[in-house]
Amino acid sequence: MTEWNAYTNPKLGFQMTFTDAWKGFIPVEDYISNDHASVAFCMPTTPDYSESSCEQDHYVMRLAITRFTKSKWKEVQTVIDHSRQPIAETEQYVFLHDIYEGGPEDTANGSFEFDKVLASFKLLQ
Repeated sequence: MTEWNAYTNPKLGFQMTFTDAWKGFIPVEDYISNDHASVAFCMPTTPDYSESSCEQDHYVMRLAITRFTKSKWKEVQTVIDHSRQPIAETEQYVFLHDIYEGGPEDTANGSFEFDKVLASFKLLQ
């Protein structure tokens, strides 16, 4: 594993390892509030594409990890798809993931091996 593969976020309390398909990704952190924060993982794409969630031109979001407080999670559950399951929980927080598959053709059909990346998700001690 090389250094670019590893992502650690001490503020949100997790780490993940990315596969070679993710080379060039950028993380975009969004600390929305004390009870809701997220990280978007964005990939480079065609020069004529921009997405506000990536905060840079020519990047498209492919994966996001969101951390909710338990109380915020209860509130969110009333308005989201109830089949969504957290990828991890602590006494205080619930972690969810979102996969984005649309967007520009050069990344829409990519094999980002989401299952391997999500399987590497670990909470920090």
